[in-house]
Amino acid sequence: MSHNSTQAFIESNAYAPKLDNKIFAALAERPYSLKAIVAHLKQKHQTVSARLSLIHDQGYVFLNTNGRYELTPQDRIEVVATQRADAKYRKWEKKGEEHGWFMKRLEAVFNKVAAEQNPVNNNSKQLSILDDIQERNIG
Repeated sequence: MSHNSTQAFIESNAYAPKLDNKIFAALAERPYSLKAIVAHLKQKHQTVSARLSLIHDQGYVFLNTNGRYELTPQDRIEVVATQRADAKYRKWEKKGEEHGWFMKRLEAVFNKVAAEQNPVNNNSKQLSILDDIQERNIG
């Protein structure tokens, strides 16, 4: 990270609680779309989007069915945070499946364990087991 990037990061983190409070105050008035809250706060889109993402991760805000951010009722903060984490995980998992990352990682782990347990190279047995695993995942 460059010196300027480091400074910007430090300054933005110092400002973050103030911006979060401004976001909370705006959302206490009414629900806002991302575009509307950016305009209301007169801040950069990326800055507001990043802060909203983090406070959404923490469960303090949620997206309603109209795509607007709202404050989360106190008794639902933990539920919203858990739902957000689950949704992010499912998105990450789906992307991994689409790119084959899971099978690549499984193959690497399997080969490492097999090599540790059996120093004699037994590739044909390893490949047949991997083929069986892939066939079960696809089928």
